[in-house]
Amino acid sequence: MNRAAVRVGVIGTGAAGAILAETLCRQGHVVEVFDKARGPGGRMATRRHAPWAFDHGAQYFTLRASRLVDRARAWTAAGVVAPWGVHGREEETRWVGVPGMNALARHLLEGVPVRWQTEITAIRRVADTWRLDASSGPVAEGFDRLVLALPAPQARALLGGLGDWDRRLGEVSMAPCWAVMLADLATTPAPPPAGGERLDDPLLAWVAHDAGKPGRGMPDQTWVLHATEAFSRAALEHPAGQVAERLWARFATLKDLPEHPPGHLVAHRWRHARVTVPLGEPCLWDAGLGLGVCGDWCLGARVEAALLSGLALADQLMGHVAGAR
Repeated sequence: MNRAAVRVGVIGTGAAGAILAETLCRQGHVVEVFDKARGPGGRMATRRHAPWAFDHGAQYFTLRASRLVDRARAWTAAGVVAPWGVHGREEETRWVGVPGMNALARHLLEGVPVRWQTEITAIRRVADTWRLDASSGPVAEGFDRLVLALPAPQARALLGGLGDWDRRLGEVSMAPCWAVMLADLATTPAPPPAGGERLDDPLLAWVAHDAGKPGRGMPDQTWVLHATEAFSRAALEHPAGQVAERLWARFATLKDLPEHPPGHLVAHRWRHARVTVPLGEPCLWDAGLGLGVCGDWCLGARVEAALLSGLALADQLMGHVAGAR
């Protein structure tokens, strides 16, 4: 550890937290990451139900910023991302992780210490450092800097009314989304075009043939459905099994399939799936407290927004450390 290095705690292993942690580690800082999940990715998630796997969160990402386009070349060479169709007037490439969407976060976190299945329930300032607590008590302490790479509502809850940040985070809006994972269908529907299919439907907003993504190597019949915002809000507290059956029935109707349920039918609720009202700046950083917050919600509803937010906060933190030398 060089003399200018600081100890940084990061909560969250989504795109923002992963790229921030990787950037700080490369600069020689001592980083430890915490996540309540069993694996990386946040909403860039991959759920495995052998022999299947499903990208049930973020479906793909696009890259426009030059600093990320350059990184994408390295990620492609490493085999952790691949193109999945070209779309739009500007023929923009849609990228996916390989063999699942969480592969990029996993790649970024290689060599970074992560404590999985550790849900941080409180953060405390102790003698100019940060302490992290779980429901069972203290988890770690002595962090010079702390980063919350979480959805805005979760970050706001942990901050506990911290000054102007509470008001600003309260102005961010995020919409829920129900996702349904299908496999082992009795009848094979025609797959949508590469890159997935957006629907103009009151219940279903998105359909993807997951097995059609590059590098999957799975049986052909794996599908992911995303519900509309309106349906997801209305059914937010409904039982997952009931939601799965309702959205499967709609999919079967749209694709002219028998309504007999597939062998695998599971729903997952994302409470904070998509940014509808962003913060309007790349991140929040308080140099005096050594505290930062980042995520896609800072800039917009895109994976690239999360990556740029994580990089922006890393820049702020490293700039402050350099200025304090």
